[in-house]
Amino acid sequence: MWWRAPKASAILLNGSIVYLYDSFVKLTQSHEKAAEEWLLMSQRAGRALVNEMFNLIVMMASKSIEDVTFIIDFAWYIFLNQKPISIKYIPPDEEGVAKIIWNWDNCIICTDAQHILDPEIVKIHHLGWLVSGVFGTAIQMIQDYVGNSYRIEVEDTKSQARGDPYCEAPAYFYPI
Repeated sequence: MWWRAPKASAILLNGSIVYLYDSFVKLTQSHEKAAEEWLLMSQRAGRALVNEMFNLIVMMASKSIEDVTFIIDFAWYIFLNQKPISIKYIPPDEEGVAKIIWNWDNCIICTDAQHILDPEIVKIHHLGWLVSGVFGTAIQMIQDYVGNSYRIEVEDTKSQARGDPYCEAPAYFYPI
């Protein structure tokens, strides 16, 4: 439901909070005690939230290329409000080049391109340049920040606009 209507989720969460507080009042038979318990529960939730954020920070600062899959997955959700169909880490080949490949569907770029652009233009041009540019730069910045020596390239290899069943972008990690 969250990805369909985020505002409806907020309404449900708000209703749940009101119901829970009312339950605390009934259990403790006192607004003061209920408020104290509510505060203690909120403090525990605050600790859990910060610990979860620390886990994300640890991944952002990780030197492991495999951890970049989590960053891409999270960033993809922020970027397009959807999850990739799949995201896969492939260990370095004989030349030391690792890669991460992710696939997605319901591409907002491809969907619009099919209706606006000439089909022949769509087949020639890679509309995934936006994805390649944003994610290539973001991954490069993270790798530079953590001190890894890689040249990052992200390319658009499959596109629904070009007739593929899904879109695909591999990120290549070339050792410097």
